[in-house]
Amino acid sequence: MTTPGSHNDCYASTYHRMFFSNRRRGLPLEQCPDNDGHNVDTQDGLTITIPVALATATQPQAEAERAIADSAQILRKSTACGRYGVILGRMLRDLLADKSLSEVLESAAGQSLERTLQSQDPVVA
Repeated sequence: MTTPGSHNDCYASTYHRMFFSNRRRGLPLEQCPDNDGHNVDTQDGLTITIPVALATATQPQAEAERAIADSAQILRKSTACGRYGVILGRMLRDLLADKSLSEVLESAAGQSLERTLQSQDPVVA
């Protein structure tokens, strides 16, 4: 993605541009995720958590939640995406356990509100 003319993509998200900019500057891969405080903490950060949530659905919940939160940090530095990814993972786990959609949504809304009220992060407050 850093070689001009090597791909036909017309757009790359901010977190991708920041990741590859950091990589080009020589940072190790684990230090490449970044956050501009504006465009990185977005709902598209949850997409990577979905397959991780499904793959860990039969593991102990704490272990699964750690994996889900960690997956949100692979390409972006976003604690908000990790927190909401964990809630999404709980929703998927509950749906797979045959809980009703209304019960799952009510529980998730309560968890989300509770985490938002506890958070000092202005992105989710």
